[in-house]
Amino acid sequence: GLNHAINTLILKMYNNSWREAIFGGAMLAQIGELSFLICITALNLEILTDYAYDFTISLISLTIGISPFWILLTEKISARKKEIAA
Repeated sequence: GLNHAINTLILKMYNNSWREAIFGGAMLAQIGELSFLICITALNLEILTDYAYDFTISLISLTIGISPFWILLTEKISARKKEIAA
């Protein structure tokens, strides 16, 4: 989504091709495992409620699980657009 688009534009600003920028944006779009540590710290500091913690952990897990498929889909779309342009 939005994170992917922002990453793509930043990578494009550094003179990467659109294909590289789009693929790199997908690679950087995942939330990552560090979010688990941040989430448990917020729970321990009572910044998050138990409900918010459970919801956030579910969202992080879902995002990490979807990331490989998002990257694969992005790569396939990018490769297909390259074939069409040729």
